[in-house]
Amino acid sequence: MRVSLRTRAPAIVAATVLATARALGEAIMLSMVSGSRGFAANPLDGITFLFEPVRPLAATIAQESGGLTIGPMVHTLYAIAAVLLVSAALLSSPAGPPSNL
Repeated sequence: MRVSLRTRAPAIVAATVLATARALGEAIMLSMVSGSRGFAANPLDGITFLFEPVRPLAATIAQESGGLTIGPMVHTLYAIAAVLLVSAALLSSPAGPPSNL
């Protein structure tokens, strides 16, 4: 166990750095594309509801990370991150049991 972990450590560190960089890059890109505007679309507006600007959750975390000194904002950002983590875990899990070929 000790030898195999020692040989895999550089790969694990590299994978972690690449995944973090990719997530941060996507959040910044989403923030820029969405216009960096915090706006909640109103479904009562009719069909124009589908075309109103919104800010994705990852972009919200990137934009509001400057407010980490405010207590409620910290809790809100952690809750948003938890929602993203759970939804990513659920969406990336296999749909059914593995098939034996």
